[in-house]
Amino acid sequence: MAAASSGEAPASFSLRIGPAPPATGTVSIRRGACFFGRTISGRSSMSGSAPPAEPGPSAPDSAPDRASPSDSSGAGSARFFQNARPMAARLPQDRGKNVADRRRKKGESRRRVGNWRRLRNLSGRKRGAMRGAILTGLALAALWVLCGRAGAADYEVFDGTGGHTRAAPIVMVLHGAGGSGRQVRLSSRFDRWAAAFGVVAVYPSGGGRLWNDGRFADNPRRADLAARDDVGALLAIAADLDARGLGDADRLYVIGHSNGGGMAMRLACDRPDAIKGIAVVATKVLKGVPCARAGVPVPVVFFYGTEDGLNPHEGRGGSGRWRDRALGPSLSAADSLALWARRNGCDGPGAARILDPAEDGVRVKRTDWTGCRAALRYFEIEGGGHSWPGARPLRLIRLTGGAEPFIRDIDAGQEALRFFLGRR
Repeated sequence: MAAASSGEAPASFSLRIGPAPPATGTVSIRRGACFFGRTISGRSSMSGSAPPAEPGPSAPDSAPDRASPSDSSGAGSARFFQNARPMAARLPQDRGKNVADRRRKKGESRRRVGNWRRLRNLSGRKRGAMRGAILTGLALAALWVLCGRAGAADYEVFDGTGGHTRAAPIVMVLHGAGGSGRQVRLSSRFDRWAAAFGVVAVYPSGGGRLWNDGRFADNPRRADLAARDDVGALLAIAADLDARGLGDADRLYVIGHSNGGGMAMRLACDRPDAIKGIAVVATKVLKGVPCARAGVPVPVVFFYGTEDGLNPHEGRGGSGRWRDRALGPSLSAADSLALWARRNGCDGPGAARILDPAEDGVRVKRTDWTGCRAALRYFEIEGGGHSWPGARPLRLIRLTGGAEPFIRDIDAGQEALRFFLGRR
């Protein structure tokens, strides 16, 4: 069993397991206020009732393509973003003169109200850009507000082993900012790969829909998040599942998307002894985030889209656009790979393999580094954006990250498990 975080006692869990089908099963764990470290009556409390989860893995053709907005985690539902209507649907249909005429007839002020003619007379491209900018600002502002609030946190466990969980690997799948365990479970459709490879899949939800990946250490406005021990909390989940016979914490792997990818890299930096491998989707190495144990190699596979609008391929500066300042500076894709190649003691990249079986508008290049003490693999998605490869892009990502193709050449979950378990 893997040890819990240093300096803290393992958290106490209350687990409720419902009836499960013969081959596979789902365990839903719901906890009380805020996040893993919330103390109630002097101890960590993670008890509560869990909403029933769908039993068994979904077939690839019948599984949902996008995340369900109905998340039981309380405040900060993604429904706000997924149901956002285009601005044109909310524009007043009457011109300013007609509105003033009606007000004059009612004896009200003859003040002329907003005239939307200028917006309507713009070209289609400019009008679309303006609407996109407005919706992007509203979405990110609301996301920032929601992420600053304490909300309920929960995680779900899917048994893909057919009941033989005690010696099975545990694979944690971490959502991006604004997401949840339920959201990434449904959008990635990772259950089917957990069943195919015989692993236990865990889908935690970060407190306030964020993970403390280290970028907020110098931000006084996010001192509460910077002080939160998400590393210890995630390892406590693995240790508790091990104690219950629901997986082997000594075989712990982590897959993270966006902010979740940053959290996966932080786990590998802070506790490389507890992590057998990580997969990083759509996020680069953050500048200024210290790596406590950078000399310890950890197997890692990266998935980067060359047209990522949120985490650009060429890296992100810490100044300029307000979005860049909010997200923090990051290295480029090439520099991120070079850093991990040095850490893992690699000689250099091998020959790239082209993967382009689907006509999806993108092309994938797979590169494996050679002579490494720990394996390093890279999937470069030419024309890909910020979305999870193999899943339909979420609407919020399309609004904030630009064009987002549906990548069908590879699936990040499948390729991550092949990498972790040494399968072709």
